Amino acid sequence: MQLEALNGIVDNLQSLALQAVRSQRPTHAAQIVAFLAKVAHIVDQGCSDILTLLIELQSVREDGFSLGEIYELRRRTAQLLNKSHFDEAGETYNQLSTLKKIYLSEIRQYDPCNGRELCELIDQSNGRIVMMIRGTMWTLIELLGKNKTSADLRSLQLSASREIPPLKDNLAELRKFTAHILGLSSERGLLEMLRSGQETGLAELALIGMIGNRSRHIQHARH
Repeated sequence: MQLEALNGIVDNLQSLALQAVRSQRPTHAAQIVAFLAKVAHIVDQGCSDILTLLIELQSVREDGFSLGEIYELRRRTAQLLNKSHFDEAGETYNQLSTLKKIYLSEIRQYDPCNGRELCELIDQSNGRIVMMIRGTMWTLIELLGKNKTSADLRSLQLSASREIPPLKDNLAELRKFTAHILGLSSERGLLEMLRSGQETGLAELALIGMIGNRSRHIQHARH
């Protein structure tokens, strides 16, 4: 599966937010950060669906094939691949084009290098998000269609068990990122700080702290 890409997408979104706060006017930075929150929301939705499917796959009984449970999981995965989240994602990615036009017409005249780099990084994120969610769902569909015995099922469940913990961790980090932007905790959100035009330094420090905490968490998980 391609879920390991989620780790890089979370890092990329945080990096984009920090770069925007450091290099753009507060009003432009707020616009970029608000857009990144929308992208994070789309990724969260798609990956939450995948997590639900993996958790359900873990609990399928040995006679899941004969009872039709595997067929039902495969049907739902295919259904998800072709409906709401990708409609929403398509709309969000259309907004990427709009945002790029804003860079070209407004931001680039103040900071041409960083404006261009942000566009390139957003394009990379866009491609990685589509490949990760679509690729993972296609892999699930294929595996659920090919595996026909209880031994095959056990192997598939072990694979799901390996994917679930890091997926949960990255989804938690993605939600922290959104919460930081919108101020869903007791602290002021990045958007409020940037909109005020007086607290850019605080917004930058908040992002640095969040990125640092994530880095320490990843290092701890590896040891």
